[in-house]
Amino acid sequence: MATALEKFQDLLRQLFQFDCADLDFGIYRILNYKRKQVEEFITHRLPQIVDEAFQAYAEAEREKLWQEIESKQREIRQAFGEQAFDQQGQLQLAFRETPLGSEYLALQKRKEQYQVSEDLKTRVYNDLYNFFSRYYEDGDFIAKRRYGRHETYAIPYSGEEVVLHWATKDQYYIKTGERFKNYRFTVQGYTVAFELRNATTEQNNNRGNKRYFVLASDDPVVWDAATKTLSVFFEYRPLTDGEQEDYGRTEQQKPQDKLNEKAAQDILKQVQEKVQDPTLKALLENQTERNEQSLLMKHLTRFTRRNTSDFFIHKDLRGFLRRELGFFIKSECLLLDELLAQDGNLTHQHIQRARVVRDIGHKIIDFLAQVEDFQKRLFEKKKFVIRTEYCITIDRVPEALWDEVLRNEKQLAEWQELYAVNPQPTKEFLRQHPKLVVDTRHFSDDFKWRLLEHFDDLDDALDGVLIKSENFQVLNLLLEKYRGKVKCIYIDPPYNTGSD
Repeated sequence: MATALEKFQDLLRQLFQFDCADLDFGIYRILNYKRKQVEEFITHRLPQIVDEAFQAYAEAEREKLWQEIESKQREIRQAFGEQAFDQQGQLQLAFRETPLGSEYLALQKRKEQYQVSEDLKTRVYNDLYNFFSRYYEDGDFIAKRRYGRHETYAIPYSGEEVVLHWATKDQYYIKTGERFKNYRFTVQGYTVAFELRNATTEQNNNRGNKRYFVLASDDPVVWDAATKTLSVFFEYRPLTDGEQEDYGRTEQQKPQDKLNEKAAQDILKQVQEKVQDPTLKALLENQTERNEQSLLMKHLTRFTRRNTSDFFIHKDLRGFLRRELGFFIKSECLLLDELLAQDGNLTHQHIQRARVVRDIGHKIIDFLAQVEDFQKRLFEKKKFVIRTEYCITIDRVPEALWDEVLRNEKQLAEWQELYAVNPQPTKEFLRQHPKLVVDTRHFSDDFKWRLLEHFDDLDDALDGVLIKSENFQVLNLLLEKYRGKVKCIYIDPPYNTGSD
C-alpha cells in the first residue's frame, strides 16, 4: 500500500510528464536534460522541505512557549515569592494545585511533548495530493474554480449586473489537429515505442468519416532484444463496418477507449509470444496508482489523446493555482467547525498544517508555472511571415511581363486544371482571357518584385487577403489594420454538409 508521500510523489511525476522521454516541446526539452535534478527534488528534497517547514514552525512555537513559561514564572513569583521554586527551578508541591501553578505545569507539559506527529505530515501530503490532482487531467491543467470541500464550482464575480463566464476564460485554446508524433516511454530499462505506420486524414477541411488509432494488422509488434525496445505500430483510419459494429460508440464508452483496450490485450499476447520476457509483460500489466489502469493502458490512452486532442495554455497559472490554494486551505484544511470544537493546542496544529500546505504548495506551483509560462511565451511570440504570394489577373499584369508568363509551364498547367482551357503560348490568347490569374508562387522572386513595382498603391489594389496561420497569430496581425472595418464575421461554416 503506497504511503501518502509516495502517492504525492507519483502525482508530481505525472505533472512533470516524467515518464515520457520523448516530449519535445517547450520547457520539456529542458526538463529532459534536468531529469536527475527533478527526480532528486521529488524523491529527496520534498520530504526534507516538509520536515524543515514543520521544524521551523516547531522552533517558533517552542520559543513562544518559553516566553509564556517565563511570563507565568514571573506571575507565580509575584504572587507567592521566590520560595515557590526550588533550587532546580521546579515548582514546589505546595503551589502546584493553585490556578497559576496548574497553568504553569500545563505549559511545561506542552513544551516537553511538542513535536510534529507523522499523522500530521500524512495529512499534509494528502492535502497536497488532493489539491493538485483535482486540477490535473490527461496531461493538462483544468481551470475549474473550486469553492468548497464538496467541489462546488465558483466563478469570479465583482458585483456586475451580468457576467459572461466560460470554463477556459483565462486560457489560450490550442487546436492541434492531428500531430502524429511518435511516442515512447521507459520502464526499468525497457523502452516501449508507439509508431504510426499508416495515417489518413480528411482533406481540405472535408468532414468525412471519423478516424481512430487501430493496431496495425500486419506484424504490429516488433521486439529488439539488443536495445530492449518494444515497437508497436498503429494505423489511423476510419473503422470498417465490422469494426464499427464491434467498437461503435456507447453511452458507457467511446470507440477509441474500446480500441485501446483491445490493442492492450493484443500487445500483451504478442509480448508473451515474441518477447518471452516475463518481466516486461509484468511491468506492462502492472496497475498505476491513478484510475487503476495498467501501465500499458495508461500510455495507450495518452498516446491516442495526445495526437488528436486540443489543449490549453493558462495565461497566469501561478496566480490561478495560488488563489485556488487559498480557497482550498480555508475550506479543506481550516474547517471552522473542527477549529471551534478543539482546544488551543490542536487548533495550533491545524494552523501549522495549513501553513506547511501553503508553503510547499507555493514551491510546487512556482515550478509548474515555469513550465506553463515558458509555453505561453512561445505561443505569444510574434511569428514570422514565412512567405507572401500574390494572385493577379492577367489584365493587371504589364504586357512587358507576358512573355515570361507564357513560358512558365507550371502556370499554364494550373490554368488548364482550374479553368478547363487549353492555354496557347500567345499574347492574343491572354487578351482573349483577361481574367486568368497569375500566381506568383510559380515564379521567381525577381519576377514577383518586378510585377509588384508596377502598382502605385498595392494595398488599394488588393481586393482580397487569404492568410494561412494559427488563429491567434493571424488575428493579432490583422487587428490594427482592420479594426472597425469589419461588418460581419462568419465563423466556422459547415462545409460539405449537402445543405449549404
